[in-house]
Amino acid sequence: MQHKHAEEITALRVELGRDEQSAQHSASTVHRNEHHENENHGRQTSQRNNPNGNQHANPNGNQHANSNGNQHGNPDGNERGQPVPPQTIRPTSFSPFYKKSRPVLEKYDGSADPDNHLRIFTNAMAFYTDSDPIICRAFSLSLKDEALEWYNTLPPNLVDCFPTVETLFKRQYSYNRKQEIISAELVNTKQEKGETLKAFMKRYIETTRQVKDVNHSFIINNLPSCLRPGYFAEKLYTRSPKTMDELQERVAEFICIEDMRISQRKQQETYVGGNRKDSRRSFGDNDKGGGPQLKDFPRTPKFSHYTTVNAPREKILKEALNAELLSIRTLHSPRNADGRKHCHYH
Repeated sequence: MQHKHAEEITALRVELGRDEQSAQHSASTVHRNEHHENENHGRQTSQRNNPNGNQHANPNGNQHANSNGNQHGNPDGNERGQPVPPQTIRPTSFSPFYKKSRPVLEKYDGSADPDNHLRIFTNAMAFYTDSDPIICRAFSLSLKDEALEWYNTLPPNLVDCFPTVETLFKRQYSYNRKQEIISAELVNTKQEKGETLKAFMKRYIETTRQVKDVNHSFIINNLPSCLRPGYFAEKLYTRSPKTMDELQERVAEFICIEDMRISQRKQQETYVGGNRKDSRRSFGDNDKGGGPQLKDFPRTPKFSHYTTVNAPREKILKEALNAELLSIRTLHSPRNADGRKHCHYH
């Protein structure tokens, strides 16, 4: 990884050097154009001042030439008295990587995973410098508390390169390293009851990152057996994805479908719950709202004239039972009932 970052830094430096050369080339071009304009302006002025056409010639025929052949003895080639344009001043070359401030990192105290801290440190230092001595010295700045005390107790001249620091650091805090997960753990990762597809896929992908040396085909083929029976699992069985990109696209589609179904189900439950509340209010809350109650309505007879009863009710009920107009439901007498009192119909 460090070698890869070093190659990226070298390529970036070459690109910055090309940009600087192009900027200097454009600046020199602007300077030459201004120099030619100033020279033409000076010739026109001298011609107006000298009607005979002589341009202050000397016996050698040169125009105030010096031993280097420059006009007016100016070593820069500019006319006398002309200010130097700012474009001709070459900027001081510097490396932007060494002008940057030290990267800010979360300091390691000896209680977290050492491999994770090494990854964060090397990634940050890759864009700061590729010097191995500087990286070794900067590593102590990313430590604190017990980890810093351990680093300060290392014997002198023990560290010769940063890989040595990595080896010592991993060995010292090996008990905090995450345990490697085997592929059997991925097989046992099952979707729980009521767990959404989005939550399960997040847990499944996190587990795959922790499994060492697992290939994509195993991740894809193992997924359908980990899902609960349903539409998504059936689709994966019938048409299995060929790549991880295809799997992620199909998972995203089914997550959208699942979210839509959950939203529709919630809306339906809210609608049904609202109707139930309205129905309860219409029948049971009339007295709260000041409306008329059922007992306030008078009970009117169904018919205008009824035949008077000319026999006991027991006899009438017996005749109705004999004619099978009524059915009797047998009930057990309560424990404290008086046995001397008995009724055929109660």
